[in-house]
Amino acid sequence: MLPQTLATIDEKFLKQVCEDQWPESQTLEFKAVLPNKDEESSQEFRKDVCALANADGGDLVFGISEKDGKANSIVPIASVQVDATKRRLLQILESNVEPRIQGMQTHDCSLASGGFVLVLRIPNSYAGPHRCGPKSAHRFPLRNGTSTSDMTYGNLQHAFGREREMLEKAAAFRTHRVELISSGQTPRRLATGATMAVHIVPLSGLAGRANVNVADIAKRNQALAIGSDEYGSRRYTNLDGVVMHEGTDPDGEDFYTQIFRDGCFEIVKNVVHDSRPGKEPPWVIGKWVGQWLQDGLKAYCAEAPNMEIRGPVVVFLTLIGTMGTQISLTEFTAARNIITESVLKIPEVVVPDIAELANLAGTVQPIMDVLYQCYGQIKCTYFDGNGQWTPN
Repeated sequence: MLPQTLATIDEKFLKQVCEDQWPESQTLEFKAVLPNKDEESSQEFRKDVCALANADGGDLVFGISEKDGKANSIVPIASVQVDATKRRLLQILESNVEPRIQGMQTHDCSLASGGFVLVLRIPNSYAGPHRCGPKSAHRFPLRNGTSTSDMTYGNLQHAFGREREMLEKAAAFRTHRVELISSGQTPRRLATGATMAVHIVPLSGLAGRANVNVADIAKRNQALAIGSDEYGSRRYTNLDGVVMHEGTDPDGEDFYTQIFRDGCFEIVKNVVHDSRPGKEPPWVIGKWVGQWLQDGLKAYCAEAPNMEIRGPVVVFLTLIGTMGTQISLTEFTAARNIITESVLKIPEVVVPDIAELANLAGTVQPIMDVLYQCYGQIKCTYFDGNGQWTPN
């Protein structure tokens, strides 16, 4: 795979790749021309893409010739439109590839002399194994080094269990982090009271496929910034990655967030309001929970391309210190049910591809509905009939 984020790949870099004769590898293949429009060429293209997805993912670079397995020269793709070319290639993969490969990205690099080079970045897939071709002659291709072969029985057996294995790792990460938060082992000391913990876990990150530039995030105030206007001004690096917070309060801080080196994102915030201490149960403010969950997902989506995050993402919500609390229904009313559990682990939501995180209603509303059901309500009160966030 080219060691660049897609947005930073330009003609200068590609010329250097050719001058240095970069070798093809397990995750990188050069092709001088696009696949033709005949079925044989289409099937060869499907095979190449599936082979990468079934292995470690990687880049298919169209517009660079190879010689003896090394990049040789730029061969501009010309006489075709970029957008039409992308659509044609994606349409080829829409047919006779099962299951669909999520998270594939494309990047076109314009050339000064005319034409372009096209990079297809294929993720290491967890929804596989992927097969291509008509059902009467389907194949499960796998990239081995610089060649492609059909998957063995052992390869297939491992591939079918890969997604479950990664989901178990994601759940274990959440459990570990919640235990640390519950015991006060957090990078910032928090104010007392009920706390929400959001964990956004990319499976590609757990598999070591993320590329989190800790130094870059630490110096960019707007990277992964949520919360108040002063939020981005206080951040520092630690063993896990980058901690972001609002300030130092002697009574404990209201929130912090942490981006981990593997691309996992943790949002921890105090969500309790006790207007009449000792006279009525404190409230968990559902509006705060939903708003921070949505803001965190938006910030993560915006930063994901810079961290090379692709493919499935698991979203967890946990509330800690909830025993004896009620949950708000409006600004002035709360549910009568008083919770007896000290920790509420809301079931995870698995988003097949990070691009779908932008569908906030599809991700956030199911999580919030379950939270409110824990307090005896039918659903969260802050969504309208169309699933839009409308806090009153």
